[in-house]
Amino acid sequence: MRDISNYSYGVTDISSVFKWIYCKLGRLVIVLCLYGVVPQAQAQARMDSVPLTLRELLDSADRLYPALRAARVESQASTEDVDAVRRQRWPVASMTTETNTGNLRVYPNKVVQMQQTLWDFGLVSSRIAEAEAASDVSFLDVSIQRQELFLQITSAWQAFHASRARRWFATGTLVRLEFYKEQMMRRVQAEASPRIDLELVDARLLQTQVEHVAAIAAERLALTRLENLTGVGALRDRAEQVDSMPSLSETHQFTSVVKAADLYDVSVKSLRVAKARAKVKQAEQRFESKKAEALPQIYARVYKPLNVTPFSGDTSTTTFVGLSYSTGAGFSTMAEAKALGTRISAAQLSVESERLEELQTLQSDQEEYINSRLRVDALEKAVMGSELVLASYKRQFEAGKKTWLDLLNAVREVAQNEYSLADARASMLGSMSRLQLRMGVQLE
Repeated sequence: MRDISNYSYGVTDISSVFKWIYCKLGRLVIVLCLYGVVPQAQAQARMDSVPLTLRELLDSADRLYPALRAARVESQASTEDVDAVRRQRWPVASMTTETNTGNLRVYPNKVVQMQQTLWDFGLVSSRIAEAEAASDVSFLDVSIQRQELFLQITSAWQAFHASRARRWFATGTLVRLEFYKEQMMRRVQAEASPRIDLELVDARLLQTQVEHVAAIAAERLALTRLENLTGVGALRDRAEQVDSMPSLSETHQFTSVVKAADLYDVSVKSLRVAKARAKVKQAEQRFESKKAEALPQIYARVYKPLNVTPFSGDTSTTTFVGLSYSTGAGFSTMAEAKALGTRISAAQLSVESERLEELQTLQSDQEEYINSRLRVDALEKAVMGSELVLASYKRQFEAGKKTWLDLLNAVREVAQNEYSLADARASMLGSMSRLQLRMGVQLE
């Protein structure tokens, strides 16, 4: 057996050669994997460092939400229906060929014919207009469903901000109470205060811990809902990078826009009102189509036999101009047209109904936005005032002028004002986002 110890492998047997090759291949595989994994990890790290915005969530939902994508496909199908109806203007070509059965009373027939409608009293035109109106309705359905999806995301975004702010405030209250607990423990050990005061601060700590846990649960629930609606994953990893809610000064410009807006005009131009108008047009064209069905049609037909029979050997081309008329069973076509005329009135009334509903929604959001701003302004002052009161009570407690219960009640007052401020800011943010969506203002 040949000695392979002189080869550059640095081994002395075949098994070692295979082990060396296996190690080299393993390292190569690891390097190749790192070339694929490291860029992905870097890209994920960059994504995690980018602040999460409502605009990003809306764009993602617009691309990925299954129901919205299905609505777009349905709208595309409605557009194709319009093209199919337009082809009814074209002539109809047909060919008939029959087999010989051996029955002398009936002979097989082979014929080619083409028929073209010359005048139908607007039947095809009204069908085309009806299909176009149906396509408009389907297109508006996509826009409405998109708006409704965005409103759901906005609601979850508002809930996330409210719960996150409440969690922050609860955390601050816990830190403050823990400090007071340590202070009271020293006083109890020094017999400067009764032990019941320590039990009181423990009770307040437990109460705040419950609020803290509830805020965390609400925040996680809102993030889960946002993930489901938008398709953006790992939102919990990016939750702390979300910008804080806008302040009063940052929303001043939009407030001027809202106060100057003509909500009646906005409601008239809303998507739901546009859809109601498209349905009126669709009903009107369906009515015109049914009326045209009750009228005769004039057509031209070209007839070309392809075989001879024992009765005739003529295979020349024949051209007809004819008139066809059908009233339907018991003149039902006219009755159906009358019923469709009545439905037009109902569709017209729905336009005003949709406008009123949209106007009420806009007015409600406007009032909520303005009132939330007023509440935020008042609560910011209330929080500052309650913190000043707390600082004063702390000094008076240390001087023996206030009780421990008074001090803890002041802490509770600060926390309640902070929770109310969080809810008011979230309400202002949510109503502002809804108004922007309904008014067509670009979201940040």
